[in-house]
This record gives sequence, C-alpha cells and structure tokens, in this order.
Amino acid sequence: MELFTLGGGYSETDVREVARALTGWRAKWTRSGFQGIHWDPAAHDTAKKRIFGQTGRFGPSDVIHLVTHHPRHAPFIVGKLWGFFVTQPLDDATRNALVRTYLKNDRRIEPVVAQILGHPALYARLDSPDMVKAPVVHVAGLLRTTGTPITIDAYGWLLSQMGQYPFQPPSVAGWDWGPAWLSTGSLRARVTLANTVLAWNHAPLRMPDGTAQLGWSPDEHLEAALSAMGRPWIARDTRAALIDLAAGFFDGRPRQDKADMLQRLLRHLLISGPDAHLH
Repeated sequence: MELFTLGGGYSETDVREVARALTGWRAKWTRSGFQGIHWDPAAHDTAKKRIFGQTGRFGPSDVIHLVTHHPRHAPFIVGKLWGFFVTQPLDDATRNALVRTYLKNDRRIEPVVAQILGHPALYARLDSPDMVKAPVVHVAGLLRTTGTPITIDAYGWLLSQMGQYPFQPPSVAGWDWGPAWLSTGSLRARVTLANTVLAWNHAPLRMPDGTAQLGWSPDEHLEAALSAMGRPWIARDTRAALIDLAAGFFDGRPRQDKADMLQRLLRHLLISGPDAHLH
C-alpha cells in the first residue's frame, strides 16, 4: 500500500487486517530448495476483518479490490507511471486526465502508459534530456546502438558495480531512480564499462590499429567515432568540445598511432561522457 498502490491514507489497523486477509499462502521447501508458493485454504483466517472502514470475510482477491478502489489509488498509480517516463512534475490537469483514462479502462495500465507516451511533455526536451539512465538501460542501450551481441561475461559484475544487478533490487521498494544512479562509485563503473568494451583484450568494440586516417579533419574524426558507436545523441556543446579536443590533439605532424589514439579517445568519451548517461 505504501510503495505500490496508495502511498498513504491507511492506518495500522488496516495493515493488520490486510495481513489477516492475505493469510493462506504457504511456501513449499524440499531438500532441493524452494519449490514455490501455494494456497492452503486451511491456513486462511476466515473471520471478519475491517479494512478501510468496510467489514467482511475478506480474502486475497478482496484485498486487491479494496486497494485498487481506494480513492487514493488512481492518482497515486498514474503519478508513479508518469515519473517513470517524464521528469517534469505532473500537473493537476494532466493527473486528472490520466486518472480518468485509468478508471474508464477498468484500471488497466496500458492505456495510461499510451497516454503518457503521447503527451507533449515527454518530447519537450529532446534537445536537452535530463533523465538519468538506469544502469541496465545504459548497458543495453550501448549494446543495441552499436549492434553488439553479448560475447563477454563482464556486464554482470559491471552492472553490480553501477548499482543495478538485474532481478536483485536492494529491497522490496526496488531501486532509487534518477540522479541517485550517479554516485562516485557507479560513475567509475560506467567508465570501466567503456574500458571493457573498447580497450581490454577481446573487447567487443576494440578498434584495430590503423583505423583512423591521417588526413581526417577534427569533424571527420568525430563523425567516424559517432558512426562506430551507433550515432548516440550528443549535445551541441559536447560536439563543440569534442571537435576542439580533436583540433588540438596533435603536436606537430600527425602520426598513425596518435590518430588511432584520438579515435579511441573520442569513442570512449561518447560512451563515458555526460551525454551518454541521459535520455
């Protein structure tokens, strides 16, 4: 009720009575380990309970009905869904419109998400995104953008270092989202990800020596790096900074090893730089 359906508006008595209504579920364990959950009617409390001011011999399905028909539920759930996709605060008019959609469609999630995905607020800042990518999104997006299959097993421990090992959240509440992903330790892990896919032995995106052309201009160096990395989004200021970096990289006559070094550096920065962590 606190984390996923209401956010508030219930008492300690409601919590205790809901717990009684949910009795009857048992875990099955054998020497082989956990074998799942099953319903045991004999273990269910069949006496009357009082939940949200209503009295009845409530069971698990009744709890679901009571919670999802609570007046706080619809505004709460549409707000949670909105925050998953849009960083802009949810205004009252939009919240009310989403609530109407939710209730009109028999409390189905899909129509609400469709309405959010069609809302102008989702597309208002495409030139300056401000939502921090979760680690799984960051890694999966890199692999997908570059067309790279999973050929190494480092992604698991890298995701763990970034703070999001798949299917193992730190608590029942799940992970914290947004800027919480960008701690000093997790950012270091994201840089290590770039090293892993570009520079280590058997790196899936390792660039062969001699790839860079000696005659490339700074713009051509950046374009080559962007193409190699799947054309990721970068801000206008980032583009200018990377071109400036390329323009001042060579001291004297360009050499092949330095040209390759510049190309590797640009590719690394496209993966590890600030823009790579936003969407």
